[in-house]
Amino acid sequence: VDTDDPYPAKARRLLAQAGVGYRIGVDNLSVPLTNAWGLANGLPATFFLDANGKIVIEVLGGESATVLDRRVQELLATQRATKRATQRAR
Repeated sequence: VDTDDPYPAKARRLLAQAGVGYRIGVDNLSVPLTNAWGLANGLPATFFLDANGKIVIEVLGGESATVLDRRVQELLATQRATKRATQRAR
């Protein structure tokens, strides 16, 4: 969620140019969104969601691109393992 950008269209264009395919949200720190996502605790904040939109990891504070990538890879590996286990159980 982009919370401090007066030109969200520019942010969306930049992400499109970078090949980012996931959804993003744009908000000006409105109270409902701030409270819903716990952003009152501070920024930056990163949330990793599963395929159902459930928050599976919440990180308050900054992290390096390397750490963020590792977290994504771990979540993808967990998802693949769960899928395989479900298929074997059938």
